[in-house]
Amino acid sequence: QTDSPANLMELLYNNEIDILYLMDRKLHEPSLIKYMEEKERIIFLASYNNPLADHHPHTLDELFRQPIILTEKDASYRKVLEEQLLEKNREIIPVIESDNTDILLKLTRNNMGISFLPEFFLKEESGADLCEILIPECNVYVYRQVVYHRDKWVTNEMKAFLDLLTPVQEN
Repeated sequence: QTDSPANLMELLYNNEIDILYLMDRKLHEPSLIKYMEEKERIIFLASYNNPLADHHPHTLDELFRQPIILTEKDASYRKVLEEQLLEKNREIIPVIESDNTDILLKLTRNNMGISFLPEFFLKEESGADLCEILIPECNVYVYRQVVYHRDKWVTNEMKAFLDLLTPVQEN
């Protein structure tokens, strides 16, 4: 099930979902067990045919002259980007918004605009005519996290799923 982090957290607390995978700010919830946590950089992606796809740093002004394709308004990393831009008295206005990253990637590959997605998409899409647009003014990171409620009974199926993941390393 996909949704905004806030809605997913509510589902988890209401016992409507067992395990939550989210990309958001680092969670600090004593009532949750954090099984996995990995830092993830969020980047601007474009087709190699985009004028900014020259492997040189660009400014926000240059970026904003391009069509921007973003996830839905309350998506975690878009929200972090918008907050970062707000601190600079800037606003990003997308030409297209979608909760479907496959659509965002397809539009980006077809040079319909610049998207803002986790860096792992660039790694997964290597050789697929995508490159990072370097915007030094924006450094957005979120955390990929897998959590479940501390009081949740962990079934054999949940345990088998969790065993596929890399657990958080204790210090």
